[in-house]
Amino acid sequence: QIMKRNFSNQKNIDNFNVAIIGAGTIGLSIAENLLQEASKLSIPATEVKITIIAEEFYDKTTSYGSGGLWEPYQIAGTPSEKVNEWGKESFDHFSKLFYGPDAALAGVALCTAYSLLESHEDHSLPTWRHIVPNFKSLFPEDILKLGLPSKYVAGYTFGTFVVDQKYYMKYQMSKLKAANLKFVTKRVHNIKTFLTEENFDCVVNCTGLGALTAVKDESMYPIRGQVLRVSAPWVKDV
Repeated sequence: QIMKRNFSNQKNIDNFNVAIIGAGTIGLSIAENLLQEASKLSIPATEVKITIIAEEFYDKTTSYGSGGLWEPYQIAGTPSEKVNEWGKESFDHFSKLFYGPDAALAGVALCTAYSLLESHEDHSLPTWRHIVPNFKSLFPEDILKLGLPSKYVAGYTFGTFVVDQKYYMKYQMSKLKAANLKFVTKRVHNIKTFLTEENFDCVVNCTGLGALTAVKDESMYPIRGQVLRVSAPWVKDV
C-alpha cells in the first residue's frame, strides 16, 4: 500500500526514499515486503532507496531473544480477523521457507505444539485453528495418556513453525544487504524531529518498545518472557 499510494501520486520519480526505524524482525520484514511490492509493481530497484535506522542490530535487538513460535496472540483489543489475516500471511511465509531450499539458513523448523489449559482458564478454541495443519482438541483422557500433570484438563495440539531468530535475522539481513539496502546505526529519539531533519518520502515506525520515547506512546510496555535453550534435538514438540 505504501508503494502503490506514493508511486501513483508521483509521475516522475528519480528515487523513492524510505526510512525504516528499527532493525528487529518487524523492521527487516517491512524492508523485505517493500522490495517485493516494488517488484510486483515493476518498479526498478534503482528507484527504491530503503534505509534501516536503528540504535542496535542483530543480537542486540529484542527480536533476537524471542522464542519464534508461530501462534497468534490477541493483544490490546486487536480484532480477531486482523490477527488471523496477519497470522496466516506469516504462516504461509514460513511454510514457503520451510519447504524451500533456504529452510536451514533461515532457521525454520516444523513442529507439533501443545497448548494446555487448567480448569479456571478459557477453553474456547482459537479462531486461527483453520490456518494450521493437524489441529485437534485435547480432552482429559488425551492429556492423561501424554503423562502430563492432572491440573491440565483441556487443550489443543496443532502443527506450527519455530523460527530460530539467530538464523532468521541473519538470513534477512544478508538478503537486504545483497539488495544494497543502507544500514545506519543511530538512535532516533523523536520521530517528529526526525521528519523535520531528514528528507525521506516515507518513514515506517518499527521501534517496538522504543515507541515509548520515539512517538511518546505511553501505552507501550514490555511483556517479560523467558526462553530456555536445551540440547535435545530429538524433541520435536513444544
